[in-house]
Amino acid sequence: MKFLIMFRPRDKSTEAQIDHKTIQRSKEILQIYQDEGIVEDVYTIGGGGSAFIINAPTRELLEHGLANHPIAAITRCDIFEIEKK
Repeated sequence: MKFLIMFRPRDKSTEAQIDHKTIQRSKEILQIYQDEGIVEDVYTIGGGGSAFIINAPTRELLEHGLANHPIAAITRCDIFEIEKK
């Protein structure tokens, strides 16, 4: 299954809580997922945040993985199932 994932800061104060170590860990995880073909594309969102096209077997597995992401506690995450037309 293919999903559009959008991470947005919960608010402006939480954006300042993201330290260099957390950002670096997020980039490392992203690179691993891109190399494995799990993450197809990455986009930045104007005003803050990121969007990802992700392949996952089920929404439940995707949600579980996202809950363990280093910035999950300070971001809002929206998940949309998508398909190519």
